[in-house]
Amino acid sequence: MHIAIIPTMEMDRCLDLVYFISQCSVKPDKVFILNNSGKEYTNDLSPYGVNVVNFEENIGVNAAWNVGLEFARIQSSHLSILNDDILIKEDFFKRINLLLSIRSLLDVPIFCPSTTHDKALFDRTEVSCYPSRTHYMRRKEGWAFTIRDRFAKTIRPIPKELFIFCGDDWIWNETVKYGTKWVKDERNIIYHTVGATLKNNPKLRALLKHEKRIFHAYGKSKPRKI
Repeated sequence: MHIAIIPTMEMDRCLDLVYFISQCSVKPDKVFILNNSGKEYTNDLSPYGVNVVNFEENIGVNAAWNVGLEFARIQSSHLSILNDDILIKEDFFKRINLLLSIRSLLDVPIFCPSTTHDKALFDRTEVSCYPSRTHYMRRKEGWAFTIRDRFAKTIRPIPKELFIFCGDDWIWNETVKYGTKWVKDERNIIYHTVGATLKNNPKLRALLKHEKRIFHAYGKSKPRKI
C-alpha cells in the first residue's frame, strides 16, 4: 500500500499539486491533504482522488508529518510526504514504485526525486522513457520524499517542540546512522518553489534558530536500530 500526504497552511497553494497528482499514470492508494490553515475546507476534492483532513488549529508541519507516519504504521504503507509548493510529472509515482520493487534497493529507507527550481526547465522536460538513474545521497531533501513501509513503522515521532523545522533532519538521522542511505532518481523531475510559505511568514522564519537548537539537543540520543 502507498499513502501520500500534503501538509499545508494555505489550501489554495496546493491545488496545483492536486491537479498534477490527478494526471499521474500511477497514483497512491490514498492521498491526504492535512489542512493546517485553521479554517475548514469544504470543497470536494474526491474527483481528484484526494481527501482533506481539517485541523481546528495549525498543529505544525512536523506534527502533520507525524500524522502521516501514524497512517503508514497502521496500514503498513509506504509514505510519500510532499510539500504544497511542488509540481510533479505524470510518471512521479510510477518511478517511485519501480524503485521500491528493485531487489538491490530493498534496504534503502527513503527515495527522493531530482529537483529543479526553474519552472521553465520543468515545463520543457519531457517524461523520461529511460530507466531510473540513481545515486546515494549525502544530505537530506525534505520537500518530496518517500519512506519505505518497514522504515515508516520504526521512525520515532518528531518531537512536538519542533513545530515546522528540522523534521527532515530528524527522519534523516533516524534512518542513516546505522548505515542505510537515501537514494535519488535523477530522471524523476519535480519543480520546487523554495520557501514559498516561509517567505511570507516572518514569525515562522523566526523559529528557525530556536528549533535548530532543540533538534541538536535531541540529536545526542541515538535512534533505534532497524
